[in-house]
Amino acid sequence: MNQKVEMLRTAIPYFDSNTSKLLETMARTEELRAILAGGDSMTDLAVQSRPDRSVDVEGLLQAIRSFCNEREQKMIDMILNFLMVKGMMDVMQPMMDEGGGTPDGMMETIMSMMGGL
Repeated sequence: MNQKVEMLRTAIPYFDSNTSKLLETMARTEELRAILAGGDSMTDLAVQSRPDRSVDVEGLLQAIRSFCNEREQKMIDMILNFLMVKGMMDVMQPMMDEGGGTPDGMMETIMSMMGGL
């Protein structure tokens, strides 16, 4: 099985059932095309997941990372680090708001949450 098909199959669990079925069909079609053509080309297809279900972007990136070359892995790592920092900022923002927007105020809020240690 070629790398692109493996990557596609790895991504399937991260999408809703309709999109997953489409991705599985694409993977099977690509396998058949590769067998018939003796080649290894992937058709450019854009797949959009339904808006009523969010995609676990971090999980998806971590799952496909092993199929990527070194340059692509570094790019994925940068995106994962960005998502981690964004998550930390999302957690800290309410504390900054409660603490008057200053680091000292935020520290007071954290200490009060910990029982005033």
